[in-house]
Amino acid sequence: MGRGEWVYNLGGWTIDQFSDDKRPFSREELDRVVPDNPVLLQASYYETYLNSRALKALGIDEPTGRIEEAGIRALAAKLPVAPANEIQASTAAMIKDLNRAGLTAFGSAGCEADMLPVYRRWADQGQLNVRVFCIDGVGTGTTPEQVARALPQIAQMKLFQGNNYLDHVTFGESVYGPLHDPMFLVKSDPKPDQLALWRRIITEIAKARLPLHVHAELEDTIGGFLDQIEAVNKEYPIKNLRWVLAHVNRIQPSHLARMKEMGMYAAVHPWAVINGGINQRIFGESAYDMAPLSTIQSSGITWGFGSDGSRANQILPFTTLWWAVTGKMVGGTKVLRQTISREDALIAHTRKNAYFVFQENNLGSIQPGKLADMLVLDRDYLTIPADQIKDIKPVMTIVGGRIAYDAEVATAGAPVTSGITR
Repeated sequence: MGRGEWVYNLGGWTIDQFSDDKRPFSREELDRVVPDNPVLLQASYYETYLNSRALKALGIDEPTGRIEEAGIRALAAKLPVAPANEIQASTAAMIKDLNRAGLTAFGSAGCEADMLPVYRRWADQGQLNVRVFCIDGVGTGTTPEQVARALPQIAQMKLFQGNNYLDHVTFGESVYGPLHDPMFLVKSDPKPDQLALWRRIITEIAKARLPLHVHAELEDTIGGFLDQIEAVNKEYPIKNLRWVLAHVNRIQPSHLARMKEMGMYAAVHPWAVINGGINQRIFGESAYDMAPLSTIQSSGITWGFGSDGSRANQILPFTTLWWAVTGKMVGGTKVLRQTISREDALIAHTRKNAYFVFQENNLGSIQPGKLADMLVLDRDYLTIPADQIKDIKPVMTIVGGRIAYDAEVATAGAPVTSGITR
């Protein structure tokens, strides 16, 4: 590592995973550990920690070196962007890591436009070892005039123009920016005029018969959204459109009952896997019910597991399954009391997710006629002690009948991880 080279860690870890010292990183500590390079460590969307060289390089005047959630996206926009050839090489390496972790498909909120031609080329060449299903949207702006101008674009959206390796499958993840809950906000307060604009947008989505996958985190946001959806549903029924509320960490039984009545679904993202300690500091005792997995499971609603990507969470499927079954976050602290069975957790992460990306006839289970995406594991998920679920390793990952990862012949080294210890 040469002088001036950046050291990044954008999400996927938390200060609570350290057993010796759970305090936030200080500017002085990072200066001491890495004195000659700019360092930026992002702990989910809770905080970002920078050393003096990084602050200077980005032109930021912050004595503590700590940036809270409200400033993280603006901070990320300041970071230097790698050249296209490096991004392509990094993406190929990412796919190898996904295969090594046991992932064969993912749904992405906002597929990067400049990467789509690369994915298509790899798919055409038989070299794309992961299936990519994109959540697409329309930039609506924030004012009534901007929303009005954007509405015709919704009717023009074309989904399902791809194949079972790459496709755009639903509208989302955000409908209207001002009603997109921050990750660590305690309580939302959606205004009537904001909800009215939100309703105008979803009315067009319903009229166009488009699927919807929308970020909804807090009680008042979920309730406000359901009020609008129920009104739209009377004029443009949404049943069978696969409308999904995503994240839903603070969802209540009454919300689930309303969603079930309209034929809606839930995409649960296990933020507590790395953010359990942060959740407890912010939400108190109620954090132990984020997300209320057993309540969601017993409601009878169709729901699936996701990760919410590498900035907000970790992406390892067996870590997510371990958390759902044991209630423990990275580091071993118990953070969830509403656990579920390992069978229910596995179904949510496989068959149900296949349904959410309109691939239930192709993916999610091993059956005649389905695509040959399979894992060979080093131990039996259904019978090992629950605490070992996080330690499961694929010995082989197969995508479309093609071996994408083989532990015995893999020549790539382990992915680089942070070298900082405390």
